[in-house]
Amino acid sequence: MGLQAMHLIVLFISLLIGLELIGQLKRKYLVNKLISLKKELKMEENNNSENEYNKNLIKNIDDKCINLISEDKLLDTKEVRRSLTIIMTILYIYTLFEPVDEKIFSSVQMIFGIVIAFYFGSRAIEGGLKIYEKFKKLK
Repeated sequence: MGLQAMHLIVLFISLLIGLELIGQLKRKYLVNKLISLKKELKMEENNNSENEYNKNLIKNIDDKCINLISEDKLLDTKEVRRSLTIIMTILYIYTLFEPVDEKIFSSVQMIFGIVIAFYFGSRAIEGGLKIYEKFKKLK
């Protein structure tokens, strides 16, 4: 039983690290795309120096790049919630097809249910708060 639990913990940690690395790669990809778009806009701006719209776009791209680079940290709240849900789903499916002890299976099943409930519950609360803020602004 102890070996199976350790195996699941190692799987959980490796999945979490993998999702974090994917998030960092995604941010780097977005920054590179934004930089290439900025270069294109600057070349177009040089051809047409009176284009105020392109100047605003370039400034917005700079701001977005700064935001993306500053996010180069551990997972933010939404990513943590999403990552934990994905990892727990993978672990739950893993325990369905691998022979594990009944105690471990029931524990994983209970934790999976809790994670899923909190995932959708927190998303519903966020959506409700957004709607509340919109109604508040209308008054």
